[in-house]
Amino acid sequence: MGGSPPRPQPPDLRSRPRPGRSPRAGALGVFAASAIVLILTVPTTAATYRIEVTPPFAGVAPIAASSANTDGCHTAARFVVPASANLSTGRVRSDGISSASGCGGAPYPQYAVTGDDLGFQGPNFTVPVSGTYTISFVWRLSFAVSLSASGDASDYAQASLFTLEALFVPSNQSSLYVDASNVLFVRIHSGTYANSTEDLVVGLSGKVSLVAGLVYQFLTVLIVETTSWLVGPGVESAAFDFAHGGDGGRLRSMALTG
Repeated sequence: MGGSPPRPQPPDLRSRPRPGRSPRAGALGVFAASAIVLILTVPTTAATYRIEVTPPFAGVAPIAASSANTDGCHTAARFVVPASANLSTGRVRSDGISSASGCGGAPYPQYAVTGDDLGFQGPNFTVPVSGTYTISFVWRLSFAVSLSASGDASDYAQASLFTLEALFVPSNQSSLYVDASNVLFVRIHSGTYANSTEDLVVGLSGKVSLVAGLVYQFLTVLIVETTSWLVGPGVESAAFDFAHGGDGGRLRSMALTG
């Protein structure tokens, strides 16, 4: 009644529920129970202390979860390639597609959303001295995005890639976030068609204060989403192929230096 509804705001990436899991803010730590306990011992000098974890991962739990949500009479959300995370190679993959088409001109939103969480958590480690440390993660990402939109100005198709980087503390089920919603890639199209292929090497780092003797775990998660949003006639579709070229994403390293 009286115009199109406002475009929905971006989701809270740390609280969006996933099937079989509680909201992200306090529950990515559920993977801690399944990780193999491994305390890394690294030679130290007066100048630096460094831990680096690279594939094949030991004492690390894979994170691979998908969710889909639709509303409307002509909407669909599906996964061509299911979410997966490989401990031997550090590789993650997924391929989600969402679409929405006009529902007889009905003046209410039709939407479809796909979402994947892809990453790794662990291993256990401690630091010898309390203080400020730098943690870093290096990802190689290879993916293809296809968007199509033929509705009016309020309609759109969107593909998004975010990352969550943290240290997890098993003893109190909390996380020390380096970056809780870093935007790596977002494409939104309304009334146009676009096709994009990306090949990126992403290094992310930040400083955290750690306590000697307390057990920590690395935590890195890629959040891959598609959204198709339509009011009235038209067709919207979004595809995020994170298995592009047989590669997808690869976690090259997780490291701590202090």
